[in-house]
Amino acid sequence: ADYEDESILELIKKANHLKPFAFYIVDTLGAMSEKDILHMLYLIDKNLDESIALGFHSHNNLQMSFSNAQSMINFGFERDIIIDCSVYGMGRGAGNTCTELMVDYLLGNADNNYDVLPILEIVDNYLMPFYLQHPWGYSVAYFLASSMHCHPNYVSYLLGKQNIQVSTISTL
Repeated sequence: ADYEDESILELIKKANHLKPFAFYIVDTLGAMSEKDILHMLYLIDKNLDESIALGFHSHNNLQMSFSNAQSMINFGFERDIIIDCSVYGMGRGAGNTCTELMVDYLLGNADNNYDVLPILEIVDNYLMPFYLQHPWGYSVAYFLASSMHCHPNYVSYLLGKQNIQVSTISTL
């Protein structure tokens, strides 16, 4: 995580004062490990007003988005949680947590009140034609950015040049 515990505690103090509906963890770089998310969840849960929901929005640069969402579900909160996801992981760059994976996970582990088939039909009927023209998902370049704790906008810019190899990006 890019924030020191003291900074997070200061944000939590302000959130407790304001009483928003939710306080969010956002993994913009897609670089959080299981250790990072568990540390963050513990710190926030022990200090955030219990009436405030906790949300999670992550990017899938290191393919950890789904795993980290599972860690949040299994944490054992007494508060409401929100996990952002998108069908087929649709999102800029490496994308986000996949809704169909989350639904399947919830069906087997938390709640049987979901039907994954309509979500898969969205993929078939609407997203695949778009995806074939404008793909998203894992790429070596976004992995490299995330592993170096670099914002994905830099990689998007360099990839847009269409003449820079990954080995060159890694040295910039």
